Amino acid sequence: QRQKNLDIYVMSRHPLSGEVLTLSTPFGTSKALRATINVPQMTAPLVLYSIHTARPLPAVEAHMRNAQLQAMAAIIAADPSPFIILGGDLNITPWSPAFKNLLRGANMHYQTGGWLRHATWPSYLQVPLVQIPIDHLLPNNNLALATAQSGPYLKSDHRPYLATFTEK
Repeated sequence: QRQKNLDIYVMSRHPLSGEVLTLSTPFGTSKALRATINVPQMTAPLVLYSIHTARPLPAVEAHMRNAQLQAMAAIIAADPSPFIILGGDLNITPWSPAFKNLLRGANMHYQTGGWLRHATWPSYLQVPLVQIPIDHLLPNNNLALATAQSGPYLKSDHRPYLATFTEK
């Protein structure tokens, strides 16, 4: 099943329902998705938030991206669902202070599944050491990363990021 919002897609092999969210920031509004996925192996539905934030350049867009992440963190922090993942092209590396603020504000955590970060951009540079991780799947504290990997080059400027999670 698919729920589409501009360039955000959520695809699931399990039943899902979704809604488009409008984020209000000092820079205007932007869209995000909230999907509820009924995964048979889980004790409660999985809630997946997805967003494609503004780019980090020029500086005004970096401020816009940070405001989008702050608005997203507030929405996630208010969600009582036990299992939440934030995923998407966040256009931010895990070393950024704004990324750390997102994790703290949304009660999420960053896991890599090993000592290497899974770089996704730019995909046309076929050497992972010169790519950066700006596409993320961030679970809340009730989920643990089981597997993670960057996918193959698919003629997009981003490589896919594939991960599986388990209940803690």
